Amino acid sequence: MRIFLLVLLAAWVAGISLGVWGVEWMVILIVAAAMALWIWKMQFDYQLVMAGVMLVLMGFVYGSWSNGEIMGRECSYRAATSWMMIENPNIKEDRQQFIGEGGDCAVYVTAARYYELNRGDEIILRGGKYQNLDEVAEYSSGFADYLRKKGVIGTVRWPEVEIINDKRSRLAEWRRGLADRVEKLWPEPDASIIQAMVMAEKGTIPDGITRQFRAAGVSHVLAISGLHISLLVGVLAGLLYLLPVTPWPRTVFLLVLLWLYVLFIGVQASALRAATFWTIYILALRFKMLVSLPTVVMLTVSILMTIRPELAGQVGWQLSISAVAGIFGALFVTGRIGHELNGFGQWLKSLIVVSLGAALATAPLAAYHFGNVSLIGVAANILVVPVVPMVLILSIISLVLSVFMMPLALMMAWTVHVFMGWMILVTGWLTIIPGVYFEEVKFPLWGVGVYYGGLILGMMAIVKWQKRNWREIWG
Repeated sequence: MRIFLLVLLAAWVAGISLGVWGVEWMVILIVAAAMALWIWKMQFDYQLVMAGVMLVLMGFVYGSWSNGEIMGRECSYRAATSWMMIENPNIKEDRQQFIGEGGDCAVYVTAARYYELNRGDEIILRGGKYQNLDEVAEYSSGFADYLRKKGVIGTVRWPEVEIINDKRSRLAEWRRGLADRVEKLWPEPDASIIQAMVMAEKGTIPDGITRQFRAAGVSHVLAISGLHISLLVGVLAGLLYLLPVTPWPRTVFLLVLLWLYVLFIGVQASALRAATFWTIYILALRFKMLVSLPTVVMLTVSILMTIRPELAGQVGWQLSISAVAGIFGALFVTGRIGHELNGFGQWLKSLIVVSLGAALATAPLAAYHFGNVSLIGVAANILVVPVVPMVLILSIISLVLSVFMMPLALMMAWTVHVFMGWMILVTGWLTIIPGVYFEEVKFPLWGVGVYYGGLILGMMAIVKWQKRNWREIWG
C-alpha cells in the first residue's frame, strides 16, 4: 500500500514540476513513458500504470495553469500608484531588499536600510533605476529567471520610499524586541548570525561572513532549515514530556507551538516544509500508522506543491528537496558499509554520509542557479554542523535567562560565542585554500539533467552490486 501511494504521489509531483518549469509536450510524453516503465518494472498491474501516466499529465496541466497565472501578467511599473509589502525585507549592511506588489505587478526593490518597512505596509516608490527582466538577464540570467518565476516584472534600485499605510503588527514588534535582546547579549557578527539561525533574519549578516560560509558550502546553517526545525521539535518534545498530561494534549500543544514559531519567523519556505513534515510524522505516530520517513517526505512535498505549485520554480525549494533526497539516498546505499561500527564511529560515518549526500545532490543546482561550486562542503559540514545544535539550544536558553537573570544569561552567551568563533574560524581556514571554490561557473540546464541521471545510475549500480532492492528504502 505504501509503494502504491508513493507511485501516485511521485507521478503527481513530477507532473506539477514539469508544468511549472514550462517544458515541452515531448518531454512530458517521455516522462510519462518513463513513469509507466518504472511502474511496470516494479511489477504493478496496468491499472496503476495508467493512473501514474494520467497523474503526470494532470499535474502538468495544473502546473502549467499556475505558471501561466504568474508568467502571463501584463503590467507596467510606472502604472502602479502604490505597492504592498508582501514579505519582510531582507536587510543587508547598507540596504534592504523586498518584493512589492501593485495590482497584478510585482517588483524587486533595493532601498536604503533606514526605512522602517514591514510586511503588509502600503508604500509609494518614487524615482530609482528601473530595469525589466531582459535588462537584468544581461548580467545575471539566473537571477532574472528566478524573479520571473516569482511573478516579478523587474527591479527598482534606490527609490525614495514613502509609507502611506503602516501595517506594523504586534508580531513585528515582538520580533524587534527579540532582536534587541539578541544584540544586548552578543557582539557582531554573532548577533546577526543568531538572528538568522533563530529568527530567519539572515540579511543582517555581514557580506564577508555570508561569502565565507557560502564558499565553504555551509551557508545552510545561516538560515532556518530542516535541521533547525528538527532540533526545535526535539527540544519541545523533551520539555513537554515532563508535563503530567496525556499523550494527545501533549501532541496538540507541541504542534501548536511549532506552527506559532513558523508564523513568528514569517512562514519561510524551508520552515514550512519541515513543519509540515513533522506534523504528518507526529500525527502518524499518534494514530499508530506504520509509515516510513521517505513516504512522509513524499506526502509533504505533494501537499505543499498542490497548495502552492509555484514552489517547484523556487531555488530554495529545489535545493531543500534535493538535499533531503540526497541524504536518504546516501544513507540507503551505504547502509551495509561500516555496520560493525558503534558509538563515535557510527556517528562519524553518519555525519560524513549525510554531508556527502546533501553536497552531491545540491551541487548542480547551486552551479546552475548561482554559478557557485565548493569542493570543501563535506569537510566543512563535518566540522561545523555538530556545533549547530549547541549554538541553537544555548542561544534559546540565554534569551530566556536574560528575562530573569542577565548575569547568568551573559555567561551562557559567552559559551555560544565560543562555538560561533569555531564556526567562523573553520570556514575562514578552509576558504583560504586555493582552488576549493569557484564563482560565476556557467553550468547549462542539460548538464543538470545529465548529472542527476549519472548519479541515479551510479546509485542503482551500487544497489545492484549489493544485491538489494529499492523497495527496502520504503520499508
